[in-house]
Amino acid sequence: MVYHEVQTTHNEDYDGTLTLGELPDGELSFDGGAAIVEDEGVATRLADRYVNLEYAGPVEGQGAESTETEPTDLPVDPTEYTIAELETELEDQEFSEDELQAVLEAEASGQDRDGATDAIEEHLEN
Repeated sequence: MVYHEVQTTHNEDYDGTLTLGELPDGELSFDGGAAIVEDEGVATRLADRYVNLEYAGPVEGQGAESTETEPTDLPVDPTEYTIAELETELEDQEFSEDELQAVLEAEASGQDRDGATDAIEEHLEN
């Protein structure tokens, strides 16, 4: 499996956890200034949104395999909605954190619209 590395730009030796709404558990753990995520879309979006992070590229066979979860069925396909329709659907339904993460990943790998991503992330944070 290919994972994706995100690095800090301000402290190459950083060991710790950053709290972010982008990830299923809301946290990104760094070891030696680097963190590993499973989805390239999430890695590049983190690098785009946070000035102290950069996407370092794919890393073959690394990651916390013991923490992998079963794939979540996609409760809403964001590519089938306008941003306004997606916002309404997210408001009208209750979704688990795993389901919202799956919708976020589908949006990132599909149309990758800022407004849709923001709406999904808002529901992940609440």
